[in-house]
Amino acid sequence: MLQLKSKKKIYAYLVFFLILTTITNYNFSNFFKKIFEIKGIYISGLDNEQNNKILYKIEKLNSEDIFSIDKKKIVKIIENNNLVEKYNIKIKYPNVLLIDLFKTTIIGKVNFFGEEYFIGSNGKKIPNSDTRTINDVPLLEGILDINEYIKLTEKIKKSDLLLNEIESMYFHKNKRWDIKTKSGFVIMLPKENINKKLSIANELILNNNLKKFNKIDLRIKNKVITSYE
Repeated sequence: MLQLKSKKKIYAYLVFFLILTTITNYNFSNFFKKIFEIKGIYISGLDNEQNNKILYKIEKLNSEDIFSIDKKKIVKIIENNNLVEKYNIKIKYPNVLLIDLFKTTIIGKVNFFGEEYFIGSNGKKIPNSDTRTINDVPLLEGILDINEYIKLTEKIKKSDLLLNEIESMYFHKNKRWDIKTKSGFVIMLPKENINKKLSIANELILNNNLKKFNKIDLRIKNKVITSYE
């Protein structure tokens, strides 16, 4: 009988211990969730409207705590915004998400099916409605290849010709550019040695005080052809 009573006591202690452990775990779990429950998501870098658009989409993911955040989905939301060039996502423990956005530089504009779009240095087309009107970037014409245009802008940056001095650029099928400046000059570039040719064109424009020509043809190797039209 004494052994039976002892076994009953042991079983009772075990049941009590399990109940106590369950209550403790439940309380700890609630405490844990409360500590790491997301208290704030802060986004900076774009204007308030664009920041709030991204914030709204992230909040719709309904992440309960800082550990349940689906970073891949957040990255997708950010990268779907064509104004973003780069971004940095940080978790400030225990319960804050910080997102720094870096806006792309507008380097051109294009008319596409009657609508005006801007071109970012990230290679994306940006609807006019998503950013303020910008007038000091070139209008791109011809068969548009954004990657080729980005390559050209990098070469222009290394030359004496400024991008905001260019009115328009025309891209030909043979991957050659014509540039029209705001001062009325047309520069016909070859496919190769563009850096050198841009420097030649800029020097000719600066020295053309009497407006003897307004077209500079640099397509032929070792030749410069000027004319007035």
